[in-house]
Amino acid sequence: MNTVINRIRADLKESQINIYVFLVFIPIAFLSYLFHEFGHWTFGEILGDDMVLSLNNAAPKSGVFSSS
Repeated sequence: MNTVINRIRADLKESQINIYVFLVFIPIAFLSYLFHEFGHWTFGEILGDDMVLSLNNAAPKSGVFSSS
């Protein structure tokens, strides 16, 4: 187990990825996911569906998309 940890540590040092990269990535990933779901919500509203937006998805309130 120790050799695996040392190998990972060496690889991270060689690639110059540090804790700062991980800390910056968390809010960027969260915001990009939120904007992605907001895009689904926006186009659903534009197409005439009454939409609900949550952290994990955007869906029509009725549970089905309108066919018109």
